[in-house]
Amino acid sequence: MERPSCETRNRVHGSNLCVYDPLTVDFGKNVTIEYFVEIQDHCVIGNHVTIRSFCRIGHGCRIGEHSTLKNGVILSPDIYVGPHVFIAPNVVFMNDQQKDSAGTAVLAHVFIGTGAIIAPGVTIDEHCFIAAGTHVNRDCESGKAYGGVPMRELSKSGPEMKRRVFGV
Repeated sequence: MERPSCETRNRVHGSNLCVYDPLTVDFGKNVTIEYFVEIQDHCVIGNHVTIRSFCRIGHGCRIGEHSTLKNGVILSPDIYVGPHVFIAPNVVFMNDQQKDSAGTAVLAHVFIGTGAIIAPGVTIDEHCFIAAGTHVNRDCESGKAYGGVPMRELSKSGPEMKRRVFGV
C-alpha cells in the first residue's frame, strides 16, 4: 500500500515549502506548515505539530506531538524538541563546529520566549519557562523559570505558573 503524501494528510498553507529529501522525513498526522519553511532530511515531525512561516528545521531534528514553532525559529541539526513545547518567534538553536549540537534537547511542556538563543549541547528539562531574549548556555532544571543574559534562575515554576503557562 502506498503511503499518503504530506499534502494529503496535513495542511500545507503556503508556497515555497522546501523539503530536502521527502522520502526521509516522517510527518505525523495533522501537521500544519506555513509559508517559506525549510525542512532538511531525516527529520521526524509528530502529530498535531504547527510550524509557522520562515522556520528552518535542520538535518535529523525530532519534534514531538502538539508542539508549536512560531515564525523564524531555527533548529540546527539533530535537535530534539519534546511534546507540548511552545517555541516563540525568532528563537535560534545555535550550532558550533567545535561543539556538537546533537546533545541539544528540549523536553516536554517547555515554553521558550521570543528571541531566546539556545547554545549547543544544552538540555532544557520538563516544565521549564525560558524568558524572552535569554541566552541559554547551560542545562535547565525541571520546573524552573530562567531569564537574562547571562542566564540565571528567576524562580521555581510552582503549581500556579504551571497552570497559567501550560494549563496543567
